[in-house]
Amino acid sequence: MRKKTFIYWGAIFLTVLLVGTGAALLGRGRGPRMASCLPKPPAGVPYVLVETIADPVGSGGSEGPFGLVRSLPDEVAWQNLMEMGAQAPSAFLLAFGENGQRHWGVLAPGRETVQFFLNGRLPAAWADLFEGSQAGEGQEKGNATWKLVHTQGGELYLRVEGSFLLLADSPEELDRMQSAKNRRLESLSAAWRVQPGWTGHLRMTDAGRPGLLPFFGIKAERGEEVPSVKPFTMEAAWRGVPPFGGEGAWAWEGAERMFPWGKGGLSVPVRWDMKLTFPQPLALAVGCAGFDPFRTEKAQSEDVADPGGRERFLRAWTGLSEEEVRRFLEGPVVFSVGGAARAMGFATPGFLVEFPGRKEEGLDFVRSLLGERWGISGLLGREVMGFEVGGAVPLPFTVMAAANRETAVLGYLDPQSLQSPRSIVELSPEFEEPSVFWAWVDGPALTGELQTLAPGSPVYRLMGLGEKAENLERLVQLAERLGRLAAVMPRADSGHVRWTGVEASKRRP
Repeated sequence: MRKKTFIYWGAIFLTVLLVGTGAALLGRGRGPRMASCLPKPPAGVPYVLVETIADPVGSGGSEGPFGLVRSLPDEVAWQNLMEMGAQAPSAFLLAFGENGQRHWGVLAPGRETVQFFLNGRLPAAWADLFEGSQAGEGQEKGNATWKLVHTQGGELYLRVEGSFLLLADSPEELDRMQSAKNRRLESLSAAWRVQPGWTGHLRMTDAGRPGLLPFFGIKAERGEEVPSVKPFTMEAAWRGVPPFGGEGAWAWEGAERMFPWGKGGLSVPVRWDMKLTFPQPLALAVGCAGFDPFRTEKAQSEDVADPGGRERFLRAWTGLSEEEVRRFLEGPVVFSVGGAARAMGFATPGFLVEFPGRKEEGLDFVRSLLGERWGISGLLGREVMGFEVGGAVPLPFTVMAAANRETAVLGYLDPQSLQSPRSIVELSPEFEEPSVFWAWVDGPALTGELQTLAPGSPVYRLMGLGEKAENLERLVQLAERLGRLAAVMPRADSGHVRWTGVEASKRRP
């Protein structure tokens, strides 16, 4: 009996010892969470939190599209610091208030780099970007505050805190960061829910004020800000997968107000086993399980003001009633970019919208659109092979509309650019599972398409893109970071993504 009792309690003791030792060893490398140094923004202020808990690209992988978050700061100095943060444990907080951005950062670059600052010198990698001088003592005697001036303008402040480098827009904010670390001030939580063991993490919220938060650096349209809406919050995680690839996952809340399919349109996953039509060459394709623009808040508010306005609008443009248009739009929708098109004789990228599974509704819609409403069926210069009704008009713009008993397509595209119907599983095996949304991107091909719209091109002037030059440049940067990418949302509130062909950043802290 004693022997059995001894074995029983000995096994329990050994289990506790192993678990405790493992937890200590696994947690030793992380030390204090860096986000504990970041003061929590006030309620109603949009912010972005980025944390790297290990080197996500040291093994030959890359951050892929998530690396674009490091271009969000409005100052080059902070962009460079966030690029450094991709290579070492770090945490950065960006807040987007009425008066512009505010920045905070924490880096754990290693003992050698920290010692340089304690000795009153800038490390070589920092000296390439900043001129530094000691601007006074910190809260603790002997711990100087550094003023760093970037070579392209802009200044920030740095202070050593143990093994961390604290960074902020002012010495006063450094004081607040130290107070947050010492729990005298509320800090941000870094209790990650999405893949907590992965190396990169992101939290983003618009705090119910979408007009203040840019999307991957693309300027927000402040004039369209809607007050007192449900906040949009996203959490994401990623890790590198060699060679030059990676994977990510995300979950979000409050996204339904941002999309025209509303709350119910994405609730049921679709098995995408139908054949789809794409342009050739294909640069981008996205599909969603449901589409109903009548669910949007904007449309609902207009209905109250003018109940018959939408009916008159739809009949004017399509020749069909609202109910007929609704039946046509309900169901899966696929949008793709690629192929060739022409505007006033100038070559441009083409795009195509497909409505698979529409059957008779698709035939009726295209007949009405081309014949009864616009009366251009006699002007159609080209047939669209494989479709029963419809055609294409080559001038002044290459537009097309066609349908058969399986699908309907509308687009700005030369019909000779159409591929034979194919399964999306041929694009990526990620698309085998049922989903409410999916996206496939060939980054190099999409970059080439966008560059045809660059400043100085005839199309740029023809389309009046002058006011969007900066955002167009951001889109090109985004495309360059995507490589070959496949993203899937099995549910409306979460998804995952994989990418290949993206080289990692080599900047070291």
